[in-house]
Amino acid sequence: MDFFSEYPRFFATSRTGAEPERLNRRYHVLIERNADLIRGRRILDIASHDGRWSFAALKAGAAHVTGIETRQHLVSNAIETFTHYSVPDDRYSFLCGDLFEEARNLTGEFDTVFCFGFFYHTLRHAEVLMLVRQWNATAVIIDTAIISSSIHDASIRLQKETAHDEGNGLPLAGAASTEIVVGIPTVGAVIMLLDYFGYSAELVNWSEYLRDNLAGVADYANGQRTTIIGRR
Repeated sequence: MDFFSEYPRFFATSRTGAEPERLNRRYHVLIERNADLIRGRRILDIASHDGRWSFAALKAGAAHVTGIETRQHLVSNAIETFTHYSVPDDRYSFLCGDLFEEARNLTGEFDTVFCFGFFYHTLRHAEVLMLVRQWNATAVIIDTAIISSSIHDASIRLQKETAHDEGNGLPLAGAASTEIVVGIPTVGAVIMLLDYFGYSAELVNWSEYLRDNLAGVADYANGQRTTIIGRR
């Protein structure tokens, strides 16, 4: 049985990417494939949403997981789900707030950082990886929308998105619009930024996991999204 099919509450605790086939297929690539970066490690889950990947990490053997999420209802859903599935309180913590504000309260170190679905909802890409390095993480897994381009093209395209979608970010203080300006990177930009902070980059070949079945993950197949692992 696929992982999330055993924990079906996650199909209802969010309106974003909660389709069973999508969640289960992403689990195989983001979690199962990276067991060596998760088992026994302290995980920080950036934009932890409803706790789906924090939960999966614990089930994969993570020592502890800390999640940061801006929307209180998603944090509440995560805690309720963890309680429902009897996850011990000392195995996890969730912080509700802006990543860059909450980072000031994180004085410890993390072994692996999850950056699933956040890197294209910000303009502060370099600052994200600066934090990863400051936390002394030896690995970061970035799952992000990308601009299809040559591997040598290190650029970031700005665009606007609405804050009403719970999968998007929230407006910055002082902004004159309720829309958010974000930056979608090329693969080359992600690789350059990882290298700048001392991480080698491994581009996951999603085609190995598709096998002509694009259900739930067509964005990975058509080059709109990918996964990049940084190690040091």
